[in-house]
Amino acid sequence: MRKHLSFQSFPAVVRLIAASAVLAAFLVSCGGEPADPDTDSGSSASDEKNAVSAAETALSEAADTLPSANGKTVADAGTRECIVYSPEDRSDGICYVYTERVYCDGNSEPETERVVFFRAPANAVNVVIPDGVTEIGSSVFKDCAELESVVIPDSVRIIGGSAFQNCASLKSLTLPDSVRVIGSNAFQYCAGLKSLTLPDGVTIIGESAFQNCTELESVAIPNSVSLISGLAFLHLPNLKTVTIPVHASIGGRAFEGCTRLESVTLTEGGTVAPPREDAYIGSNAFANCTGLSRFEFPKGIRKISSSAFSRCDELICIEIPDGVTEIGKNVFWGCRRLESVVIPNSVDLIPEQAFQNLSSCSNLRSVTIPVHASIGARAFEGCTRLESVTLTEGGTIAPTREDAFIGEGAFVFCRSLKRIEFPDGIRSIKTGAFSGCAALTEIEIPESVTEIAAEAFQDSPCAESVRRLMESRRAHGADTVWMEP
Repeated sequence: MRKHLSFQSFPAVVRLIAASAVLAAFLVSCGGEPADPDTDSGSSASDEKNAVSAAETALSEAADTLPSANGKTVADAGTRECIVYSPEDRSDGICYVYTERVYCDGNSEPETERVVFFRAPANAVNVVIPDGVTEIGSSVFKDCAELESVVIPDSVRIIGGSAFQNCASLKSLTLPDSVRVIGSNAFQYCAGLKSLTLPDGVTIIGESAFQNCTELESVAIPNSVSLISGLAFLHLPNLKTVTIPVHASIGGRAFEGCTRLESVTLTEGGTVAPPREDAYIGSNAFANCTGLSRFEFPKGIRKISSSAFSRCDELICIEIPDGVTEIGKNVFWGCRRLESVVIPNSVDLIPEQAFQNLSSCSNLRSVTIPVHASIGARAFEGCTRLESVTLTEGGTIAPTREDAFIGEGAFVFCRSLKRIEFPDGIRSIKTGAFSGCAALTEIEIPESVTEIAAEAFQDSPCAESVRRLMESRRAHGADTVWMEP
């Protein structure tokens, strides 16, 4: 039997004095800044979950307390008291929640009212949530397999974690302009969801919020969003276009496996979120987006984490914006059509294996790097068509490295490399750095180089001339070392 739910009134069922809960619900910015995820350290999931879960955690804790507190006083970790009056009847799924005062870094906020919708029958099909509800509780509609439509009023600010998880029959959804937070797993596995409008005003999209919504074809993320959490749009095989704010951070694996995604473009206008000083693109954020051919980097990005664009087969040109200070390893691994890369002067280290693999960046022809950057081990290994590495100045200058180097095997088997300008301040060239560079006939070693491994230029035409040069410098009193094998 198909049921239509409409709630006309709100019986005063529960009064909840919960400073910590409303602190998170209405003042998300009071929490700690999101940590930059890095799958190498194993911290990505926990860091991002902690970063975006303040509002939904508070909501979940309040809902969990309702059936069990029975009038008891519950103290949170910050010693604030949460007094719950046990409801007599929760059959309509609505409770009132009142807060006397919110404390944030010692500052008080005025009394705030929360109205929480926390229950729906498992066989619900069409639901109208009444006006006045401010929060849709955690897991309210989870596993409602027959749910086809939900009308959400303009009063709703928070959609809790797993609120619509596994609602496979839900085909369309319009979120009101009042929504600020979309919790973790909120719409995960909504396999029938084809259209989605995210309103201007949303600030956080939680972890795995739209993961495996396999029918979604396009997503426009409003300019009010400052963080797209990890796994948010993981494995959307039909997603073709994404629009994101110019300043947003993108969490680890946020769009991984969106194999038809062709372009990611930036938008400005609307409600603009405050700029982030630590904005980032997380580990594997666009990994396996095999159709991605165009990407505009958001403004203010400071870090591009490991494997962020690995196996993006259609990327041809990449220009990393000035201001990026850190690039993770394997960041462009497997980008088979990539032809040119410009790395800004704000970067001081091109990490190990950044463009590595004989079968991956085999079309890479030119690279522009900062004058002071170190080049990590095997960073360009096997880029067989790479012809030139040039230096750039200008923009934001990264601090000079006192131990700048060209790492082990950095350009090994770059058979087409004819010319390389060594970055200023390079101190050492490691073993195999230019091994097998058959076209490298001339090279100028700057005075700053004091150490070259004996096998640095193995099987390269210039190997003997480099050895003689370093021996000559040593003979004239230069502080140089030619390392024997």
